[in-house]
Amino acid sequence: MPSTLNHKSNSVNMSDIARAAQVSHPTVSIVLNGRHTSARISEETRARVLQVARELGYRRNALAHAVKTGRSYTLGFLTTAPDTEYSMLILSGILSEAEGQGYTVKRFHLSNTEKDSEVIGRCSEERPDGVIVNDYGRGACLDELRQEFETHNIPHVWLNSKERVPGIHIYPHDEEGIYQAVQHLIALGHQRIAFIGGKEHLGTGIHRVAGFRRAIREARLDDSFVRWTNWDGQVAENSAEEMVAKERVTAFITGSDALALLIMLKFHRMGLRLPDEVSVIGCGDMVRVNNSYPPLTTVAVPYKELGRASVNKLLALLTDPESATEAEEIAFATPLVIRESTAGAKG
Repeated sequence: MPSTLNHKSNSVNMSDIARAAQVSHPTVSIVLNGRHTSARISEETRARVLQVARELGYRRNALAHAVKTGRSYTLGFLTTAPDTEYSMLILSGILSEAEGQGYTVKRFHLSNTEKDSEVIGRCSEERPDGVIVNDYGRGACLDELRQEFETHNIPHVWLNSKERVPGIHIYPHDEEGIYQAVQHLIALGHQRIAFIGGKEHLGTGIHRVAGFRRAIREARLDDSFVRWTNWDGQVAENSAEEMVAKERVTAFITGSDALALLIMLKFHRMGLRLPDEVSVIGCGDMVRVNNSYPPLTTVAVPYKELGRASVNKLLALLTDPESATEAEEIAFATPLVIRESTAGAKG
């Protein structure tokens, strides 16, 4: 084993590491470039090379490496909702997977406006090895995104896309998750069940309300208890109060955990006992819902797993460009997590 070397210098190169680790220069190159598995280099040798590299203070010249290999080892992440909790969870999954495989992630903020053309161009100019487009809207900019990345041969995947354009789509099976939520409430004896969502005919609202209506109609119940809020909390509270008071709704499913927590607070202020008098189900399974009162039953959306999967798919495309298909869909299960905000219907 090599002894610890005390001198550190920015001029340290692979030859220095090879001499200190008592291995060949190609072996060092393979290890430091992450190709040890395909080259069948032992874990012991890999560990020795990395230890010596750390001791010598070696730092790879990323720019020179990019020029040599034609890769930037950077992935682009374009998203319309950069500061929402679900977007941050997705980004967390992307970062953990990308960094674990030697890639850096650069985030770009889209806004579904004419300004997106500039953002798309800036992303393309960075020449990322691949791009993940999260939760993007519809219209001309969607086509512009696809055309831009195809023109410059930049692999890309669509994550939570609001519209099915050609390409690889990774998404949660929202419709099935909400369908299971309705069935859970029906099994508890509820017959007047409402859905309070975000935006009608857009995004998650399309698939989640589809699951709601499919389950309600199969059970031959009234499917008219649907309200849209445009993600306005006050509208959600008013809708829930009206449906409980005037339409005798006993259970609610919401388009997000945030809406669920808002209407639960409204019911508490109205003096209603949860879940004895009214049941509530959210969607997302965000961090705070297990600490609500009562703990929220919710449809779990695996946001971190979606992020990790998008990175792995991109890197697979980089390794084997021929594996790209005109259309591919990868759906993730959205199981119902039953806690204490649902109970049997009374009366």
